[in-house]
Amino acid sequence: MEWKRETTESNILSACIFLCLFLAFLGLILQNILLLSIFLLVFALFYGSQLYINHAGRKLIFTNERNREKFNKGDKGDWSFTFENSGLPILSGSIILRFDDVVVPLGIDFDEFPGGIIEMKIPFSLSKNEKIDVRFPVEARRRGLARVAKLTVDIPNLFGSGGVHLQYGKPVKSDILVFPHGKPVEGFTSAHTKTQGNFAVHNSLFHDPFQPVGTRDYAPGDSFAAINWKATARLQTLQTKVHSPATSRNWLITLNISAHYSITSKLEELIERTAYIIEMAAKQDIPFALAVNVRSLNSTPFYYLPAGEGKKQRQKALEMLSVLSTDDITFPFSLMYQYLVMHHQVPPVLITIGEQDSESERLLSLMSNRDVSIFQLVYHNEQGVLQEWKQQSRKFA
Repeated sequence: MEWKRETTESNILSACIFLCLFLAFLGLILQNILLLSIFLLVFALFYGSQLYINHAGRKLIFTNERNREKFNKGDKGDWSFTFENSGLPILSGSIILRFDDVVVPLGIDFDEFPGGIIEMKIPFSLSKNEKIDVRFPVEARRRGLARVAKLTVDIPNLFGSGGVHLQYGKPVKSDILVFPHGKPVEGFTSAHTKTQGNFAVHNSLFHDPFQPVGTRDYAPGDSFAAINWKATARLQTLQTKVHSPATSRNWLITLNISAHYSITSKLEELIERTAYIIEMAAKQDIPFALAVNVRSLNSTPFYYLPAGEGKKQRQKALEMLSVLSTDDITFPFSLMYQYLVMHHQVPPVLITIGEQDSESERLLSLMSNRDVSIFQLVYHNEQGVLQEWKQQSRKFA
C-alpha cells in the first residue's frame, strides 16, 4: 500500500449517531413530524461524517518522482510535492513533513528536534479529480542532503471529532543537496610534477616540444633535432629551439574522514578545504579524480570519482562531498591507497587531506619513489596550506 492508513473515531460521535436515531424513532412513534425531521437530518449529518472518515484519502496519490534540487549555502528556493485526488474531497487537512535541518522553511512555523530534524505542518485541501503542487520556500542552512524522513496527511472529521492519519509508506525521492562552501587553501603554484605533460608553468624541469617560443645559441649536448635551421641560416650560427615549459598536472585528491576508529571531529573543515581544492582544479581546467575513504557497494569499495575535468566534474565532486556525514562507515585509508596503486589509478600529482597512519606513510613513500608528486594539506596559523609531503622520520619495513 502506498499509504498506511489509521482512522481515529470518537465514542462521542457514535453516541450522537445512536441518540439521533433513537430520538427520530421516538418522533415517529409520537407522530411528531418536526422532531422526526430534525433528528433524521442530524443523524444523516453525523452518519455522513462517519462515512467520510472511512473513505476520505483512499484515492489520494502522491507523485513520487526523483527530483534533486542543488543549492549553495545561503541559497533560497522552493521545495515542491505533487498530489492528485480522484476520491472524496479532502477538506481542511494538513500535510506534516519531517526532514533534515540542512534546509529550513521560510515564513512557516516549524519545530526542531534533537538530531537535526525539522517538522512542519502545511494546510492542505484537495477537490475530487484535482492535481496540485504543494510548494514552500526554504533556505539552505548547511552542507548536506535534506531528505524527507516522514510524510503524513491528516484529514479531520467534518465535525472535528476523530479523523484519518495517512503516512506515506515509501521513501520520498525528492531531496535537496547543499554544496559545501570552500575554505581557501594556499600553495597551489607548487603543485607541479616529475613527469612531462601539457600545462605551461614558469619553473618546470620539462619543455613542451610542440610549443617553441624562440631560439638561443647552440650549446654542446643539445639534440640535433632541436636545431632551428631557418634561424641558423638567417644568423649564420647554429640556433637551438627554446620551448615552453610544461608539466603534467593530473590530480588525485584523497580525503580521509576518519580519525583513529571514528569520524574526525574536523569533518566540515576538511570538506570545505577539499571543496576549495576542487574549485581550483576546475577553474584551471586540471583533470582530477576524487577518492574518499567511505565504504561503497559499487565495484570500487570506497567513494571514487574517476578522473575528469570541467564544470560537470566539479559538480560531481561537490555532490560526493555534500552527502558525507558522521553516520558513514569508513574504509581504511591505507587500503584505499593500496587499491588505487594496484589498479593504476594514481596520476602524477596526489593531494592527500586528513590524517595519515604509518601504513599510509609507507605507501606514500613508495608512490613518491615512482615519480608521483605528493602534496599534503597542513595548517600554519589556522590557514590551510598545500605543501610537498615529507616522509616522517620512521623506517618502513
